[in-house]
Amino acid sequence: MPASIEPLVRRHAEDAAFYWQYIDTSRSSVHLSWQKFEHFDRMLGAHLEGLQVAGAAGLSTTLAALDRWKKAGEAFAGSWVAMQSGDAAGLARVMTIVRAQPDTLLRGVVSALARLPLPRAHNILRQWSSEPSDPVTAVAALRAVALIGAPALPALSLPPAHWLAHPVPFVRAAACRAAAATRSATPWQHEPMASQAHDTAAALVQALGDSDHAVRAEAAIASGGSAAHRAQALAVLWRCVVAQAAHAQQATGWFRQQADRRLSRWLRHLACLVPMRHPDVQGLYAFLPPRAGLCFALHHGDPAHLHYVTSRIAHPEDARYAGWVWQTLTGIDLEAPGLVAQEPELLQTDLRGPVTAARLDADSGLPLPDLLAVQNAQRAVRFDAGANQRLLCGRLVTDAWLVELLQHATQPVRAVAAHALRYRVPGTGLSVRGSAESQRRQIDRLLRS
Repeated sequence: MPASIEPLVRRHAEDAAFYWQYIDTSRSSVHLSWQKFEHFDRMLGAHLEGLQVAGAAGLSTTLAALDRWKKAGEAFAGSWVAMQSGDAAGLARVMTIVRAQPDTLLRGVVSALARLPLPRAHNILRQWSSEPSDPVTAVAALRAVALIGAPALPALSLPPAHWLAHPVPFVRAAACRAAAATRSATPWQHEPMASQAHDTAAALVQALGDSDHAVRAEAAIASGGSAAHRAQALAVLWRCVVAQAAHAQQATGWFRQQADRRLSRWLRHLACLVPMRHPDVQGLYAFLPPRAGLCFALHHGDPAHLHYVTSRIAHPEDARYAGWVWQTLTGIDLEAPGLVAQEPELLQTDLRGPVTAARLDADSGLPLPDLLAVQNAQRAVRFDAGANQRLLCGRLVTDAWLVELLQHATQPVRAVAAHALRYRVPGTGLSVRGSAESQRRQIDRLLRS
């Protein structure tokens, strides 16, 4: 590589990893608008294009960064460049590193697959979903199918039903995610696909009784959209959530982060499956870690549960996040005059203390709510919701309202709206972390429907 362009290529590699990481964690960026997201996505695309134009220098630079830092952002950049350029040797080097740390790095590879042009993604998916395939590449292919959705299904050399019988549990769990895309791929254009869907549905029912609780949970999520299996799926997922919550509260450090990530994902789905006014939800709130309970309340959207949300404002470790959840559900601006408490003085010793969730909430700019003022504001507003009506941003949830939020709300609210649409509009699989082009295409489709 000429010395004159080496710093430029290195900058492309560093910034591609940075922007991907920012987008990957954007569902918690409470001030990130859709317009700002589009800007960051364009920046990511520009740096990826720079790496592609750099050719072999782009690949070698991203591989060196992955080998040095071993982070998901570097795995994304390295795998995308290798896949886009068709460099099999480079991709093999990426996957050698990824196989050593799949829990940390695999999500970057999956995201890279989902961002490729569909024909090129099909080529990789076809290779990685055939036998023999090692568990890590099989999981990458299956999870990429779950992200891309029905258009990726024809690329699978072996259908999800085959992988649902795999001896490795995390392969079976990934197959459940891909199976959800199979379920939503209607109408069928090819007879083999219809047969595949039937086989997959039968395998999913079997997976509800799997020996591994993560597989059972993912099978329940994949089956939950089917009216015939919703009650069974709800019961299975509920038990898995309880088990995962107990596990998360015992874990520490990095393992706690992973356990919480899994718990949050399952809770988002449970919140959409649980009928409104379910009598056991109060017991679930009592058992869940408080922030997990707030996550459930946010996605469940039952106005009757606002009292739980406001009760958490009384606890300093949850107050800011609870206030944001309350604002997101009610549509009442928490920063309106009189609703925010005076900020405590930051002691110098606090800067040397542990990085807690409460401190991260403050650093993210979440205001500190005044509990009494919030309670008074809530009493002054009446939310006329029927037994099956959910609340989001002060309005009863409809498909049109959710699509409007996708276009105008901040990223965390868009994530709630996108998730709700999965259960309301068959075949919808919009990811708020996907490329802006893909999201815009799906939003336009929803506007036309």
